[in-house]
Amino acid sequence: MHRSANLNPRLSVEGGWRNNRCYRKLTCKFFTDFSDKWISKFVVGLVLTILLIILLYIFQPFQTEVNIIVIDAKRPLLIVDKHFLSIALDSSLIADNFQGFDPTDYRIIALMHPFRGGYLRIGGTMADRLIFNSSEDHNIKIINSFLDNGECSYDGKFCNVLKQNFNMSGKQWTQLNDLANKTGQTVLFDLNCLLRHANGTWDSANAEKLIKFSDENKYDLIWELGNEPNSFKHVFDVELNATQLAYDFKHLQMVLKKYPRYERSLIVGPDITRPRSKQVIDYLKEFLIHQQIRLNAITWHQYYFNGRDAYLYYFVNPEIFDLLKSEILLVKDAVKKLDMDYIPLWLGETSSAYGGGAPGFSDRYVSTFIWLDKLGLSARMGIEVVIRQSFFKGHYALISDMYVPNPDWWISVLYKRLVDEEVIKCNLVAPPEVRFYCHCTPKNRYVEGPAVTVFGMNMRNSEAIIRIQQQEYKLLEKYRIHAFIIQTHVSILSRTVYLNDELLVLKSNYELPDFVPVVSTSNMIVLPPYSLGFWIVESNHFEACIL
Repeated sequence: MHRSANLNPRLSVEGGWRNNRCYRKLTCKFFTDFSDKWISKFVVGLVLTILLIILLYIFQPFQTEVNIIVIDAKRPLLIVDKHFLSIALDSSLIADNFQGFDPTDYRIIALMHPFRGGYLRIGGTMADRLIFNSSEDHNIKIINSFLDNGECSYDGKFCNVLKQNFNMSGKQWTQLNDLANKTGQTVLFDLNCLLRHANGTWDSANAEKLIKFSDENKYDLIWELGNEPNSFKHVFDVELNATQLAYDFKHLQMVLKKYPRYERSLIVGPDITRPRSKQVIDYLKEFLIHQQIRLNAITWHQYYFNGRDAYLYYFVNPEIFDLLKSEILLVKDAVKKLDMDYIPLWLGETSSAYGGGAPGFSDRYVSTFIWLDKLGLSARMGIEVVIRQSFFKGHYALISDMYVPNPDWWISVLYKRLVDEEVIKCNLVAPPEVRFYCHCTPKNRYVEGPAVTVFGMNMRNSEAIIRIQQQEYKLLEKYRIHAFIIQTHVSILSRTVYLNDELLVLKSNYELPDFVPVVSTSNMIVLPPYSLGFWIVESNHFEACIL
């Protein structure tokens, strides 16, 4: 019978021990038992070690990175205009004879009321086709478009609807001014610049009819002349050079001086398109070089991308957001080289995407990130007024055609309530998807002493923890903090918005709900994934914000 070498190990021991069966059997048994036990213990130990490692990995507390925001509130970095956040109604609404929009409806008045203290711009592409006629019904042009014809500014074709003029009646003009008066806003009206004499100069006759009618009715107004004149050739197949436009502004000022009410009215312009090319900047420079008056503000329009070609990631991409920064720097540099940087800069028309906005994105929760960042970045970089296009009509509208607030409306209302004009310097060390800004807190029911409103967003799929630190003060100081966290619990493409886990909806009479903060004492603020927030931080050391 064959015997396995494993069971009968041959011992290399000299002498009689080699042939001792008893020894061999004992030795064999010892090594066999030892081997089996050692292997069993090793396997069990290895399995237990692996399980322990897995359990430790699963249940160990994850170390979330803590970002630092340093607030320097000894003095304001700068102060923006009290009209900083303003809104617009597009002139196409008038061409549509207010189809779907009733300026006398109590719901419109209620939804516009939180924007009191701002400008109500009435302009846009169709402004340069508007003819004022005081009679109630005369040649009303119905264009019946969901959009506002802004798409014509950049498309590779002309829009036939823009070739003809339309009339605004005295009744319509009165309704718009009554709406502004009831909601505490000042109308900024964009006059038709394409009414011209044979020699190329501006024909101001119709504008003066409007001015005279407005004076008789005691309307307080400010003025601009022309909407995106540098793109007239493309949009209307009419060319207007910047030098002539500068003289036209002088002409407008002379007309206004005939009326004491408007002798000192603000005049702003030239409302150029976003500075995406050298030609746009050159047009602005030429206009400023030849201007005959001292403008009250230099206005330009800003959109990040074409609404027709937009993708979801555009709305949470910091590189897209920073396009605004580079465009502001281009305009500032051009103005500074002409020694005209004393003139305020306004975003005279702006939103996320041109062409009426991006379908399925510009009126959803995901658009709140790019909108809130625009407000924070614009103020930090010295833009004094930001006019949101538009309040009604288009994919980028603040309210739907059913008079229901879109997410950007809620963000705008919270901004107006919680953010003041004084911009406070604050430095944040964090990933680019986490963006924060600081302003003084306006006087409100939440605070009594000096406070800074920190606001911003977290566009990552993990929470952001921010530690507050004041420059020149101890690191571990704690603050009384009022937190307003904005999220959506459905999808970032939803129209629903939650504030501190409560769904934001208007009351039955269209009044605002109570914005109830979560109050704590801490030096940390936490922002969940894909959320935004406003935090009122109280401290006696915020000298710039003493009420």
